[in-house]
Amino acid sequence: MLIPNSMVKGKYVKEHLRVKKGVEKVVKESRSSCVPVSNLSIELRMDPRTVRKHLEVLNMDGVGSLRTGKAGYFFCLKKKKARVEK
Repeated sequence: MLIPNSMVKGKYVKEHLRVKKGVEKVVKESRSSCVPVSNLSIELRMDPRTVRKHLEVLNMDGVGSLRTGKAGYFFCLKKKKARVEK
């Protein structure tokens, strides 16, 4: 049975938003701007490879950066610049 393209896109978008919200939640709880991908995948109950692919998209969107360290992959959120009111 062939799955309609709109269903696949809908599932991907939901997964992607879940990963983005998960990163924000873990960063807020840990008070660190970087999150180990392994911890995030456990928190979201998702395959680490899937989480990493979503983080690569967030990296391309400029949300943060996916980095590699001795302990594995990390995703670091970019700090938001404070707006200066004129």
